[in-house]
Amino acid sequence: MGNKEDIGRNIKHCRQLRNLTQAQLGESIGLAESTISMYESGKREPDMDTIETIADVLNVRMIDIIPKATDQSFSADQLSDLDREILSLLHQYNDEEKKNFVRFLESILKHGE
Repeated sequence: MGNKEDIGRNIKHCRQLRNLTQAQLGESIGLAESTISMYESGKREPDMDTIETIADVLNVRMIDIIPKATDQSFSADQLSDLDREILSLLHQYNDEEKKNFVRFLESILKHGE
């Protein structure tokens, strides 16, 4: 997944934006304040289901919590034909439409599990 410390910082940032304490966030998702503290300090990494629950409670997207991989880059020759087709289709849309598409895909993935 991502770096535990980065995930923790992102959880803390999103929580603080909502003016919630660690105890309030923990209570709303059924976890102890100490667990939230361990997530935020990078001592423990939440699983994907927990990240999804935290994101829902904080009204953010999972991608806002999970840091983007910075050590991965792809060259055009690594893309499959289907990857190229998808990118070609996406290229036709503006940024807002692309964001809506990402939300749509996240919704499908969330409900398909």
